[in-house]
Amino acid sequence: MRTVLAVIVAYIGSRAIFAAFDFNYAVFSEPFNVGKLIIDFGVFMALFGGCIWLLGLKGTPETKDAS
Repeated sequence: MRTVLAVIVAYIGSRAIFAAFDFNYAVFSEPFNVGKLIIDFGVFMALFGGCIWLLGLKGTPETKDAS
């Protein structure tokens, strides 16, 4: 469920960032542009990675017992 939340937040965040900078690229309806595709994918992955890090989905920290 947290992964779905991270995808939704990353998608909405990337669309908000692109709207603020007036950047539009529709992958399926516009001609292929490598630069715009890298920007679009890169911003989404950066936001997704940030959400994963904030939600702590990388893994649980190991605890050591004090014996």
